[in-house]
Amino acid sequence: FVHHGGPELEDIRPVAETNLNAIAKAKNLKDFPTEEVVEMVVEKSQGLMIWVVTICQYLLEVPDPQSDLQDLLERELPDDQGMEEKMDNLYAMILLGFPWKNKRFVQGYEQVMGTILASKIPLSEHALDALNQVIPKLSILLQTFKPLLLPSDEGDPIQIVHQSLHDLLEDR
Repeated sequence: FVHHGGPELEDIRPVAETNLNAIAKAKNLKDFPTEEVVEMVVEKSQGLMIWVVTICQYLLEVPDPQSDLQDLLERELPDDQGMEEKMDNLYAMILLGFPWKNKRFVQGYEQVMGTILASKIPLSEHALDALNQVIPKLSILLQTFKPLLLPSDEGDPIQIVHQSLHDLLEDR
């Protein structure tokens, strides 16, 4: 299945606009997003809704979403990337931004993401905390991982954003 244009891009446009407008509201950004930015996000997505959603979740968590989005949109990547490679590159960009030199972060990441990946059923933050009582500040870790998790309200199960992330993390 090829995602390079046509009707699927028109399906992406309202999702991109809604999510980018939510970022502008949350970050109090003026004149964002422009129509040009929306168009660039839609084109760069190549019809992958999960790419748009993941990018927007990431942008909600960074201090300067406009600059980070511009950097991302200017990255030169092959146009013939498959869906898996495109998502792997996006996840890698997000993961590389984590503080891997911090021993406590790495330990928390391994325990929390390992539990999320291994669980047969999605767990709430309370359940994760009960299973991993040695992890201090679980809520702070989960906030860091937010671009890789589905949005959820307090008490809701915590799930990774997409099966493609699960596959990437388990296979490598």
